[in-house]
Amino acid sequence: MMKNLAKSASTQQTTAAQLPSGKIATIVDIEKSPFALILLSMGCLPGQSIRLVRKNWDFQSYYFHIGKQFVALRKNEAAQITVSY
Repeated sequence: MMKNLAKSASTQQTTAAQLPSGKIATIVDIEKSPFALILLSMGCLPGQSIRLVRKNWDFQSYYFHIGKQFVALRKNEAAQITVSY
């Protein structure tokens, strides 16, 4: 039981938009919005692994590796995904 508490204490939660480049995380939750159904249908499911491949600062877009596919999202869309690492 103590082992589980120590592991959860070191876990950080953030949004996919704030995920450091190259860091592998797990999707925890997706904010309820009209776009959430599109994310879910693309395979952005809670429990799925997610890694930020590249950011494009000029257009505020992000390129993610989610599960076995690659997905490009805008900053506001990526901010709707809560991840932990």
